Amino acid sequence: MVPDSKDSFNNKEYIEAKSLKSLLVRPIVAHERNEWDSLMARHHYLGLRSIVGEAMRYVAILDGRWVAIIGWGAAAFKSRHRDAWIGWKPQLQWQRLKFISNNVRFLILPDVHIPNLASKILSLNLKRLSRDWKEVYGHPIVLAETFVDTTRFTGTCYKASGWIPLGQPRGFRRGIRHRKISILAVSICAILSGAKSFAAIGEWAGRCTQNMLKRLWCRRDTETKLYAPPSEPTVRRLLQQIDAQAVDKAINQWLFTQAHCSEADAVAMDGKTLKGSRVRDSKPVHLLSAFLQQQKVVIAQQAVDVKSNEITAAAPMLEDVNIEGMVVTSDALHTQKEFAKFIVEKKHADYFFTVKDNQSTLKNDGESLHLEALPPQHETVDKRHGRIETRRIWCSTKLNGYINFPYHGQVTLIERITTDLKGQKPRHEIAFGVTSLTPEKASPEKLLQLNRGQWSIENKLHYVRDVTFDEDRCRIHTKSAPRLMATLRNFAISLLNLTKHSNIAKALRLYAAKPHFDSSSIRTLKKIGASD
Repeated sequence: MVPDSKDSFNNKEYIEAKSLKSLLVRPIVAHERNEWDSLMARHHYLGLRSIVGEAMRYVAILDGRWVAIIGWGAAAFKSRHRDAWIGWKPQLQWQRLKFISNNVRFLILPDVHIPNLASKILSLNLKRLSRDWKEVYGHPIVLAETFVDTTRFTGTCYKASGWIPLGQPRGFRRGIRHRKISILAVSICAILSGAKSFAAIGEWAGRCTQNMLKRLWCRRDTETKLYAPPSEPTVRRLLQQIDAQAVDKAINQWLFTQAHCSEADAVAMDGKTLKGSRVRDSKPVHLLSAFLQQQKVVIAQQAVDVKSNEITAAAPMLEDVNIEGMVVTSDALHTQKEFAKFIVEKKHADYFFTVKDNQSTLKNDGESLHLEALPPQHETVDKRHGRIETRRIWCSTKLNGYINFPYHGQVTLIERITTDLKGQKPRHEIAFGVTSLTPEKASPEKLLQLNRGQWSIENKLHYVRDVTFDEDRCRIHTKSAPRLMATLRNFAISLLNLTKHSNIAKALRLYAAKPHFDSSSIRTLKKIGASD
């Protein structure tokens, strides 16, 4: 609707409005911005993230007290009713759209109840809007518009202050507002049932019973009294726009508390590229994860900047995670002196790193000991997956005080020999390592166990995401959606591991056939939705 030039107050309304003669509507000043944004975000049903384009924020003051706040932003890019009412051609529309402003937010503060207040504020605001806009942006405003959600409001205050209703936009009634927590809950439960795409999540939501939708905090229609599931476009929009870092942090913090970690636990680190997230010439999303070896639970995840690599992402990922007394294991990429100092000095934990050519001096020092000429200090033999695997370890403190690597306690040599079940087709690998664990803290058996546990992040997380959830072929690539989908897959895998499901694929088939969700997974989302 747009404002008419005629004064809409009749005599009776004018008499009632006399008590509002001291009402002042003015732009906010710089130090009021935080308070204005906070009130709007807290009390307006749409909340507030930002105002698009050129913007003005106003406050209405009555007897020295804030009674309302109102925000103006850029006009809608297209509006068939407005454009038809103006009658302009497309060429003129692009040139003159800046002369239209959209009343994007209008909030009467919750404890204010004064007749005719809203229409009076609109009237006063419009009288000065064009002048204020020209002072700030160098051009006037000649037309104002707004959109009224007719499922909630009738637009009485706009009509009372002279605005003209122009029509119902095509997309307005189609949209149903869903809470973020509800869409996240639906998405997680759909993934727990094997959903691999936005379409699959939307289809799963559409099959939910009313009781399931209620438990997932879906919106209840005031007319039909039925709970409405989010559609596929709604799921897509939210997962593309939501703060993936915040969701990551909330989920992983909760998983960490549920794992009931102790100092005997170890954290494996490794990165994974989301191959389907590549767009044109840009690099695909790459995520570094921290994974509890024993509980098989993700406790941290960090996106790797396209201009950087995993090395710089490792310390920020563990910054807010309490790993005191635990052991961090990683491949050779993270065998870095600064990272070793960070783990020992700041996190009060220990490390066990693989040593390869990126630390050539350290590797050469390890080779000079010729540990393989001695009997191994511990050996394991496993027969599984059609092969026999033998692992041997040698540990030494002879280089303590000699090698230039912070807080080193031992160096190791690990030999891995694999054959088929007949003892044929042998494969032989050796790897050096360095650890801050002294012989008193960790025996050769413990170190061999930690080394093998490093592979758990690959076998129990990344492999599952690739094979069971088909992640490498997933074509989701827009905004935050690739990372968020990886986070939700991590959550599903971790939750199933916490609930002692040894076969993730089998568990997904079970939940797909009988979608009775673990109540803890739903309650968890209350923490994620706290700022919803």
